[in-house]
Amino acid sequence: MASVKPFSANFYFLVNVISLTYFILETTALEILVKCFVGLNWLVWNYFLTHSNSILMLLINVATIKKAIKPFYINFDEEKYQSLMHKFSLNEQKKFKELSNGMKTKFLLTLAMSHHAKLLILDEPTSGLDPFSRDEILSEFQNYIKDGQHSILFSTQIISDLESIADYITYIKDGSIVLSDEKDAFINHYRLVNCSKDDARQIPDDIIVGKKESSCSFESLIKTKDKDRLPSSVLLSVPTIENIMILTERGK
Repeated sequence: MASVKPFSANFYFLVNVISLTYFILETTALEILVKCFVGLNWLVWNYFLTHSNSILMLLINVATIKKAIKPFYINFDEEKYQSLMHKFSLNEQKKFKELSNGMKTKFLLTLAMSHHAKLLILDEPTSGLDPFSRDEILSEFQNYIKDGQHSILFSTQIISDLESIADYITYIKDGSIVLSDEKDAFINHYRLVNCSKDDARQIPDDIIVGKKESSCSFESLIKTKDKDRLPSSVLLSVPTIENIMILTERGK
């Protein structure tokens, strides 16, 4: 009777051949160097991992995936990898197909962080996770960058992630950068206005970035540099990142 081990070894060899061929044909020498220092969650093997309806994904386990990826990184740290696997309670013998979305995310991040990449580039890494898993991953991000030698660039629509760990924020709307700055400077670029609807009529329309109205109240976002153009009766406060993004999206 054929065992799983020969298949696993053959699949490991297949992944390495396909990945290495892609790596050589599609990657310049500079890009190879860059990939040793940058952790991405869209490299060639992720095609195999994310297309989990494949028959191969029903059979391959986490340990085999790591074996296929490890040779591409001269700085791959087995001790770091095992430490993160333990911290995230990941089982190497589990089939990738059997992992929950949260566990898949943790495993892919474990791979990305195990070769000491100077820069991690991640696309919505906490999307779809439960609050505990999201907090766990954000805590690990903070540990990763605390030495000042590592950075993480990630996109997110979860504003609490920005408030928790971001040092710099780049806000993109309709494909254009609205504002990019250090987090505190980003927030201080704006002021939140609260007043009655009668007082709102005295606010120059050209300084309003976005607004929200009800039958008896008025809330708007303005740039801090324009605050002297407001009537004295309005109440000004420092907005949250959520205030800024919601009111900017609302517009006038």
